[in-house]
Amino acid sequence: MTDAVEQESAPRRGRESENDENSRADAGHSRADAGGSSRQGKESEIPIWEWMVAALGLLLVLASMGFMLHRALLGDESAPEFSFHIDSVSPRRDGFLLFFGAENNGGTIASSVLVEGELDVGSGAPERSTVTLDFVSSHSLRSGGLFFRSDPRRFPVRLRAVSYANP
Repeated sequence: MTDAVEQESAPRRGRESENDENSRADAGHSRADAGGSSRQGKESEIPIWEWMVAALGLLLVLASMGFMLHRALLGDESAPEFSFHIDSVSPRRDGFLLFFGAENNGGTIASSVLVEGELDVGSGAPERSTVTLDFVSSHSLRSGGLFFRSDPRRFPVRLRAVSYANP
């Protein structure tokens, strides 16, 4: 009976020794992997230029957020204030087209801005033309055109905002 027990335990020892060898081999791989990962760690360090690009991106995001916060807390809420300039005049079959720019120098948005152009032809009532600009943001420029029968290059022109609506 003791022989049978020894025989059974012998294969176990053989298996255990195989497992020990496998464990030692795995440990060898682990040591090699550990050495390899330390080499990979050095190779995978983030280059300085990537840090600089990341810092620039962070700076842009923070600056944008600061600007929006500043505008929200201390923004200009003044009424729309328009200034106009004449860009050009183009002859047409039935008159002339005056191209102009309208700038909203105020702190709020204006919609449905009615612009009137008045042409002082000298005799009688001035010639008038109007146009509606749909939307003019604060501190922005829009352009438009007014039609006249007389040539605006020959007579004084006055442009003004007649009305607007809050969007």
